[in-house]
Amino acid sequence: MIGSIWKLFPEALLAGGAVRSLYDNTEVEDYDFFMPSLSLMEYLWHNIEGHQNIVDKVLFKCPQKRLVSLLLKDGSKVQLIYIKDYSSPEELTRLFDFTVCCATKDIKGKIYFTPEFYRDVESKALNINTITYPMSTMKRMVKYVQKGYLVDSGVYKQLAKSILEANKEEELQDDEEGWSWYNSGSKWSFTGVD
Repeated sequence: MIGSIWKLFPEALLAGGAVRSLYDNTEVEDYDFFMPSLSLMEYLWHNIEGHQNIVDKVLFKCPQKRLVSLLLKDGSKVQLIYIKDYSSPEELTRLFDFTVCCATKDIKGKIYFTPEFYRDVESKALNINTITYPMSTMKRMVKYVQKGYLVDSGVYKQLAKSILEANKEEELQDDEEGWSWYNSGSKWSFTGVD
């Protein structure tokens, strides 16, 4: 069924935890497919219900049209996500907060990754690649620690510094909204949605 997503949207890239699971042998919680343009995401947001041959249920549609969460006919959970326009798989690969998520896979099966990806997956070390939403990264860090990933004090310091720098209430609010639609776990924090 996952291949059906690529048949509908061949330009989408599978990224993050589902690709990492190929290497650390953890169970795939959900499949995050990233859309390369806002126009494609808006089309999908308005038309996904028309694909009942593969979609069992639309679990959630983000009002900002940046995420559609689906349950496929085979029981797979899929998130179709737009975070920003990207021009290449390599560019998308570099957008993730943790190095263990810096991997993408295209329709042809080619995997793109940062140099730190394999090293950190193999050693179960949780290191920061970039922090866009510090509160989201903090919440996601808890999930990875529960999966057995190790975090050293430098990562905690880097994350604390990012949170302190986001000292305006509106920045933290934007962060919370960002986490809501960017969370790649099995639970979303949208208001009124558990």
